[in-house]
Amino acid sequence: MSIRKSQQLAVIDHDIYLAQLAAATSSVTAKEVELADTEREKKRIIALYEGGSATEQSKDKVATAAELAAASLDLAKANLELAKLNLRESTIVSPINGVVTAKHIDEGNMVRAGDRIVTIADMETVKVIVAVAERYGAEIYAGMPAKIRVDTFAERQFEAKVYSIHPALDAQTNTLQVEIHLQNDELLLKPGMFARVILVTKQKADAVVIPRDVILGGKIGEYYVYVIEEASAEKIARKRFVKVGIKQADMYEITDGVKAGEALVVNGMNFLIDGISVEIVRIEDIK
Repeated sequence: MSIRKSQQLAVIDHDIYLAQLAAATSSVTAKEVELADTEREKKRIIALYEGGSATEQSKDKVATAAELAAASLDLAKANLELAKLNLRESTIVSPINGVVTAKHIDEGNMVRAGDRIVTIADMETVKVIVAVAERYGAEIYAGMPAKIRVDTFAERQFEAKVYSIHPALDAQTNTLQVEIHLQNDELLLKPGMFARVILVTKQKADAVVIPRDVILGGKIGEYYVYVIEEASAEKIARKRFVKVGIKQADMYEITDGVKAGEALVVNGMNFLIDGISVEIVRIEDIK
């Protein structure tokens, strides 16, 4: 259930607050009348005093009465504002725009200060927590672009940014906790979804990149691939050692050994030997 900021969530039984408000309102009205009467009497006594028909004691007495009436009215007004506040606070409203993810009470339940009524998730900005290997710690920074994918929307990539980096390593995993925020204006992403995060720590233009699965070897850094070379009318599979640069999840950069545009063997590499004649077929024809 979506909810907007300041939308009503619940109302506490407020009969007592309504009664207090009515009493406070009546008190203010009475105190205003009392002050008006006292001010009129004050003016009358002052006029008599100036004409010599009233004593100074009478003048002082009525002035004090007027001050007390004004103070009494101020107190009544303060009580009225308090009654209004109590009544307003008996209506609980949402502090944010969001989605109600849980309801913790039902109508008629008793509640105490601190009791949870509902849980509201702020869905417009989504927080993703990811563990990053220690060796990448120096390359991660607040504001760094990130890309997010979730299984529910497998074909879509969401743009995000690193919000914060926990200052200490996790003692058990030796990883850094990184908090990533992304806008969720369409409210597509939900709490609890599993996310895959891409943080680009290095970039290189015009790099030769090949699928990780076509690379063989790897012992002591010795990687190799099979490249298809033309020899007269034959096609020959040549074993060629390569140097690997930047590694991504399923793609490796090749810094030496293969040039852009060369044909590689992508299936059955383990059955080949250097120099063997091969025939190129489409994967669709094998099935």
